[in-house]
Amino acid sequence: MMKKEKKAIIGIAMAAIMLASVFVAMVPTVSAVSIGDNFNYVGADPAVTYTVLVGQNVQFNGSTDGVPYWTDPENVRVQRFDSPSWYDYRGPWPDGTAYNVAWDTTLTLRATDGTTNVSLSVQEPNVPLTLKVGEKAVTSIAAGTPLRVDTGGINLFALDKVDLLIYGPDGKMTVNPANTTQGFANIPVSNLTRYGSTDTTLQIDTTGWKIGSYTFQVKTKPEYACGLAAESAVKSLTIAKEEIAISAEKTTVAELETVKLTVTGVAGRNITVRAYPMSANVIFSTGIEDNPTTANWSWVFHHTIGADGTRTYSVYFTDTGSYTIKVIDFGPNGAFNGTYVNDRPGTAGGDD
Repeated sequence: MMKKEKKAIIGIAMAAIMLASVFVAMVPTVSAVSIGDNFNYVGADPAVTYTVLVGQNVQFNGSTDGVPYWTDPENVRVQRFDSPSWYDYRGPWPDGTAYNVAWDTTLTLRATDGTTNVSLSVQEPNVPLTLKVGEKAVTSIAAGTPLRVDTGGINLFALDKVDLLIYGPDGKMTVNPANTTQGFANIPVSNLTRYGSTDTTLQIDTTGWKIGSYTFQVKTKPEYACGLAAESAVKSLTIAKEEIAISAEKTTVAELETVKLTVTGVAGRNITVRAYPMSANVIFSTGIEDNPTTANWSWVFHHTIGADGTRTYSVYFTDTGSYTIKVIDFGPNGAFNGTYVNDRPGTAGGDD
């Protein structure tokens, strides 16, 4: 006699955020000398390989401010190596100054005044830009989510100045309204790269940002970036209302069958996932998907939204019935005061 299959019906509910108000290997030394002005200063140290980007202005340094310096910079020229000899390639230049260089990146080059020779590493400028939450590239986030502006691989110099051009519903944003210490206009590359840190405290704070569409682009300030005009691609981002949501891969399952739940919200927020009615028949197994690893949870557990704004949980049911799984976001201060707001903002509810 065949045993009749038992099924449990899952109801999935959404809980909005509890907020008073919502806004939403050893290598040769490589050097490049930028002081945040119109030139890349190339010195006369044979132990150093000097980096030059195509499009920069190059000054073969004749000043004692750069040690060692060229004693006769107007006689410095660039040579290319074509085995077995070196041949003149570019220069010399008046005052040792070359503008908007277009030297071939595939050649082996050096600078020389006939006495001192220094190696040159010539590269195309690279200004990558990816908007991320954690390690995940994103095109939409909830307001309040730390935004990682990842420029990993950028080869501009640390003191070169750039604009992080951010345009939103109110136009150009030069300073972050959520954190006025975060500036976006005429900033050194060293500051720009901090916004790509994996430390969320250094990422761009989007708390209170207006809901709507934004664009992001990195663009050099040539007169403060060795004369280089370079820019990244434009990336678009939608800032959505700050909210918490839960969904299930299926809503009808057999008894003891595992079902996957996906929770989305603001990265790092403290949440509670719980079943209604409270029942020991609802089991969140230890360590499955993103379930906490400390113990089996039999209808409720506390956790945080992941760095990418999502969590995936696993649940199964030991008896038939109809169950609702809800998720509660405790708000930006992380404090749970015994009530929550459900899928109708401003309406308290639940079966506490």
